Amino acid sequence: MRKRIRGWLQRLNYKYLAVAGLLLAAVFIVYFWHLSTVGQGLSPAEANARTNSASWHAIAANPVNAPQHLLQYAAQKAGYHGAFSMRLASVIFAILFVGCTFWLMKTWFGLTIGVFSSLVFATTPLVVLLARSASGDIMLLTPAALLAAYIWLSRRQRKYNPAWLCLVLACGLGIYTPGIFWLILIGLIVLRKRIIELAHSVSRKVLLVSLCLIILLMTPFVWALVKDFALFHQLLLIPAHWSGVLETAKSIGWAALALVWRTRTHNALIIGRLPILDVIQISLIVFGAYVMWSRARREMAVLLAMIVAAIIFSGINNDLLLLALCLPALAILSGAGLRYLYNEWRSIFPRNPLPLSFALIIIAALVGLQVAYGLRYSLVAWPHTTATKQLYVIK
Repeated sequence: MRKRIRGWLQRLNYKYLAVAGLLLAAVFIVYFWHLSTVGQGLSPAEANARTNSASWHAIAANPVNAPQHLLQYAAQKAGYHGAFSMRLASVIFAILFVGCTFWLMKTWFGLTIGVFSSLVFATTPLVVLLARSASGDIMLLTPAALLAAYIWLSRRQRKYNPAWLCLVLACGLGIYTPGIFWLILIGLIVLRKRIIELAHSVSRKVLLVSLCLIILLMTPFVWALVKDFALFHQLLLIPAHWSGVLETAKSIGWAALALVWRTRTHNALIIGRLPILDVIQISLIVFGAYVMWSRARREMAVLLAMIVAAIIFSGINNDLLLLALCLPALAILSGAGLRYLYNEWRSIFPRNPLPLSFALIIIAALVGLQVAYGLRYSLVAWPHTTATKQLYVIK
């Protein structure tokens, strides 16, 4: 046993562990800074989440964002009902989703670009504010876990079983997040041939276990829909009342513009009508989309489907926060853009270490500007707006 542990430690890449540790430490500081003192109390959405997670019966009756509510229920069962305890559940899931994004982009683009692009994603203002909110909307970043689980499974050369179970678990828990059911369905349609091929590599015993697991996880989902048909609209993002064709088209158009230009209306987690993305992110996404379309069209098709679906969901439901569903996909495109710029610089000076170091300095400065903007937006400017002070008052 001792020799096995020693061999495992020797195989560890301490450089990767150190970088991952530093990244997690930075994310930890960002998400925990004055976490309990946002405003003078909870917002109405946070207070509603606290009520919906007060008991098993409450979660079963309204299982929307159930995984996050289960953590809040555990905190309340232990006697902690304050703002910090309620928001801690969102922070835990935020760190999980950022970690999935870091692993995915490290796998695709390398360690350096993985660190830089993960920092850009982790400090995106909307991501930070979702992480620091107890409302449960942080679960809209679940696509990060789904993509990471699928990529882990698809890259395995042997021992498919753990990766397959991880993907099944991510899908089973993800359906409790509004809209994720449709994203999973889109993924199954686009990647059906590859998924069937991977399923043949999994043992029959694990396939049986995964079938039982998915039935177990979906049973509360189906039972809640049967008991309260109104949840059907909330979980599947089907509006209870449809607007006219023209108004729906305008709303979808404004949802797309909210990413890059400005929002149609004010939202509690947005300052004024500022767009969700800034100029640096938009530029990187443009480069990344070009690279992905040129070299990885199947993956680009999946990412594009996620982005379009999120825009449509946000438009037809008139809910800006639903755009968070496409933030992991946009983060991957941003990482691809960073990788493209770095590779272009290396192709000009392939053997000269000085220009390569200079390229890293430029990329680090670019990411530093983005991180500074995200932190100032979410930790300094947003908490001091009049709208925020008026909204976060519930004790």
